[in-house]
This record gives sequence, C-alpha cells and structure tokens, in this order.
Amino acid sequence: MNDKIKDLSNRAVELTQNRPNGTCEMSKYNRAFAQLIIDECCQRMEYAVPDRTVPRPTWQIYEHFGLDWKNDWHTDDYGIWKRK
Repeated sequence: MNDKIKDLSNRAVELTQNRPNGTCEMSKYNRAFAQLIIDECCQRMEYAVPDRTVPRPTWQIYEHFGLDWKNDWHTDDYGIWKRK
C-alpha cells in the first residue's frame, strides 16, 4: 500500500474511532475511507487561479458515488465555483 493510501486509511480511522477500546465500526470506516479517496481524486482534478479554485466536472464523480457535493462547493458573486 502506498503512503498516500495509508495516510487516508489512518485519517478514516481517526474520523470513525469512537469506542473506548480504540476500535471503530467497519461500515463507518469504509464510508469515511471511500469519501476520503473520492475527495482526494476530485481535488487532483481541480485547478487553481488566484484566490479561487475552479472545479472541473468533479460533481459528476460525487454524484456517481451518491455523495452530496453541494455541501463542499458554492459559487461566489462572479459565478465562480469555490470549495468551502
């Protein structure tokens, strides 16, 4: 497993670890891990201009996996999409 995947896996554990013995529910972990991977992929597809991030059609990826991309994005006064 490469270092980036290990990092995402560790972050998923941190997000879902809620039991006193340090374990987490696998279903919550799986969802968090998948969400982190999808977010990472979508972020790689975006490109930046000064003070703005302009998404490429990453919303299609979020929708394909049933995730609500509208919570992460908004348009500014100029109609430019920006990550919240």
